[in-house]
Amino acid sequence: MLIAGIAMVIGGAGLILLGAMARAGRLTRQSIVGLRTKTTMASDEAWEAAHAAGAGWVVAAGVVLLVGGVAVMLADSETAGGVIALIATGVMLLPLAIAFTRGQAAARSV
Repeated sequence: MLIAGIAMVIGGAGLILLGAMARAGRLTRQSIVGLRTKTTMASDEAWEAAHAAGAGWVVAAGVVLLVGGVAVMLADSETAGGVIALIATGVMLLPLAIAFTRGQAAARSV
């Protein structure tokens, strides 16, 4: 479970970095990461609005994944580590879904 925990920590750190970049306006519309939908790609304003609206939720998802990864590495059995990994990954999807929903709404309102 060590490798799974390390992967989760790295993924969580990546999401935190991505959310921070989105909040700071450092994700350009031409970048390969971000909320890339027809609505958000329509204009720079829509892109920026979407990422500003969803950035905090992306950071939250990253924190959940990172903490879950640490918990997986500290688990006292493979079974416990697997359960923790599944729960953390599932919980992480909720703030990502909120980020997507709020980002899309913000892009549409521009």
